[in-house]
Amino acid sequence: MNPIFALLWLVLLCFNFPVYGQTYPGESLQFDFEGRELLSCPAPDTFSGSRPDPSGKPTQVGVGMVFVQILSINDVDETFEADVFYLRYWNDPRLADPARGKSYALCRLPIDGFWMPALEIRNLRESTERGGSYALVDAEGNVLLVERLTLILSNPMDLSDFPFDRQKLHIQLEPLFSSDKEIRLYPLEKYIQKVSGLYVNGWELGEPVANVSTEYAQLRGMNYSSMDINIQVAREKGFFLRKLIVPLGLIVFMSWTIFWVNPEQTAPQLGLGATSMLTIIAYQFALANMLPRISYQTRADSFILWSLVLVFMALAEAVSTAALVNAGKKPLALRIDRVCRFGFPFIYAFVIVNALLI
Repeated sequence: MNPIFALLWLVLLCFNFPVYGQTYPGESLQFDFEGRELLSCPAPDTFSGSRPDPSGKPTQVGVGMVFVQILSINDVDETFEADVFYLRYWNDPRLADPARGKSYALCRLPIDGFWMPALEIRNLRESTERGGSYALVDAEGNVLLVERLTLILSNPMDLSDFPFDRQKLHIQLEPLFSSDKEIRLYPLEKYIQKVSGLYVNGWELGEPVANVSTEYAQLRGMNYSSMDINIQVAREKGFFLRKLIVPLGLIVFMSWTIFWVNPEQTAPQLGLGATSMLTIIAYQFALANMLPRISYQTRADSFILWSLVLVFMALAEAVSTAALVNAGKKPLALRIDRVCRFGFPFIYAFVIVNALLI
């Protein structure tokens, strides 16, 4: 199959709609390939490098972004990588040709002299084009620009609630050097979406939502139209329950066996306490490699820290009861052991509720 037609049909299948469409006032996006011809691109003498609208009237540019894949969400680098279809739609009467009827002109980009809205993705780190870029032009001069891109985007995160946190994957688009008097953006609502069945390992994905605002660029001294595309995501808790919280809990429980060991047996008590301490410290280093170097404390940090404190207190209790036995106060040492058997679980339950649930 011709790769051009393959890309266009892939766009249609991705959308899961037989026709393009959006509800922006005064605009009609009705590209339907059923039984239509794809004609050659308009003649170069119809091209112009200037905006299609008269002076003082902003060009309305519709923007769509369909998420084919979210390839990764990187906590350490605070980035995410996405495979997307990126669409821009506008009207250029200079490219109109009633002779096309219901068919479309197909233009492979870039085209010298062909005006198209230059939009910048503010938080873009890296972009890779996949499958080429194409423009469809109908009889009225409506232009649909389709690109398939792999994007790596900067995405600052608030990890205070890690590993039970929710994040927002964010893409911000704005015209490059154009004020809101020249270009105004609006969302192609049907095509701000993710494909059916899209999944990212370790995360639950919401639906993409687009918002348009006007912002002031101090360096350029002008207002400009800006569009934010956001996807709410929630971290799946199961992995961290299995790999972090439950194992740490078992290590803390293991340290409490000290309270059932005869305080005269100092070596087993100190061995259990020291082993538990070293294991929790190893978990702390492993967690540090999963997160950026943040200055604030996460829920997981609090849980590990308090687990470490309780294990250390159990070790300190073992040393204290051994000293009491050596001082001839074994009954007091046994009484302390009995109190700790019930006191430590109560304290740890409070730690779990406070660090992980509240």
